[in-house]
Amino acid sequence: MKCVIPCAGESSRMSGVPKHLIQINGKPLLLHIVAMWKGYVDSFVFILRRTATYLWEYLPENSVIVFQDEPLGLANAILQAERCVDDKFIVNLSDCLGNGKFEDRAFDLGVGVWKTVNEEYWKSYEVQVRGDGFVGRVIEKPKNVMGYCGMGTYFLDSRIFDYIRKANLALGGGDFTQVLQDMIDANEKIAPIWFTGGYINVTHPKDLIKAEEMLRKEDFQ
Repeated sequence: MKCVIPCAGESSRMSGVPKHLIQINGKPLLLHIVAMWKGYVDSFVFILRRTATYLWEYLPENSVIVFQDEPLGLANAILQAERCVDDKFIVNLSDCLGNGKFEDRAFDLGVGVWKTVNEEYWKSYEVQVRGDGFVGRVIEKPKNVMGYCGMGTYFLDSRIFDYIRKANLALGGGDFTQVLQDMIDANEKIAPIWFTGGYINVTHPKDLIKAEEMLRKEDFQ
């Protein structure tokens, strides 16, 4: 199984430094994400802009590189990896970092979900779970939180690519969330994959201190 890490986006809040190269505990954020998945996948697929040659030195030896040269959103970026993955694969966003583990369960499609009591994290991405145990809604920046904190980790298979191609997507945040909701509305069963440990979406400079503290906590391992 492969892990796809999209790194073609721009960072406007980190003083001009690409977000995935921000140092956390002496190591780039990107390498912390690679370390998180290294024991679970056999290789990585990185989605880069063609001009991002500065990233190549940080990538594992068995990596595959594909390009997204225009800023066409996350869904389009994931589509670029279609020829490089098998039927099942994982996507982990390049600014989403965890220290812990996902539950071990049988499923076809899944979204990483963190059972946190801290409402600060719910505000960026919410996952609502239906009575049958599957995901009912995925919501970017919810106004009234009724579910759980969604993570930037997705457990996918090749069905996702057809849904991306046929989606009527507008540029901007939330395009991939729309694709997932289209799948749910089409009766595809997407499971919440519960995560135990610490998690942070590194968005602002202030998040770096939180990320450093989270990674030091050994009880999440």
